[in-house]
Parts: sequence; C-alpha cells; structure tokens
Amino acid sequence: MKDRNHRLGLLVHVLTVFVLLLKGADKLSQQHVLSGGFFVGLGILIILLLILEKVYHWSHRSVKIACFLIESAALAGMAIVFYQEGKQYLPYVFGLSATIYLIVALVSIFKKGESIQH
Repeated sequence: MKDRNHRLGLLVHVLTVFVLLLKGADKLSQQHVLSGGFFVGLGILIILLLILEKVYHWSHRSVKIACFLIESAALAGMAIVFYQEGKQYLPYVFGLSATIYLIVALVSIFKKGESIQH
C-alpha cells in the first residue's frame, strides 16, 4: 500500500511538472521570458528534487513537502498569469489547486507523530 501511495504521489508531481513545462514553453514562445523562465525553472527544480531524492537517498517526506510548496507557488503564479490573460475559469481552478497544495504541505509538516528528519 505504501509503495502504491508513493507511486501515486510521484504521478501527481510529474503531471504538475508537465503542466508547468507546457505553460513555460508557451510563455517563452510568446517572448515572455520572465514568466516562461519561472515556470520552466520550477518544473526543472521539481524534477531535480525527485531525481536527487533517489540518488542521494534523501528523506521522501522532506522532498515531498518541498515539492508541494514549490508546486503551490508555481500554481499560484499560473493562476495570476491566466487572470492577466483574461481566462474565465482557469485562474480559479489553478488558484484552488495552489491552495490545496499549500494545505497538503502544511498538514504534512505539522502531522503528529512524525519528525521531518525521517
């Protein structure tokens, strides 16, 4: 069961990275270097964290929390970009997603009975 949850969490991170890289590439193709670079950079950072977790045997819990915090900031940035682009519903979807990711990260940080050093 634990292995299944780990794989599902990995899938969530990979899907988020995919969305970040797509939006970053779209912004870069429109000559928006700052926002495009921001999204691509955060996507690459998440991929690096996931790879380095395996290579250096970092704490899965710590990497998971870091990924959720990074993804929360990225999704909030995406909500702002979609709002500026005049999209009707996407800013709310991505804003809600950013809030949920932040809540998940905070719950993981303050979860009773576990230390972040595991």
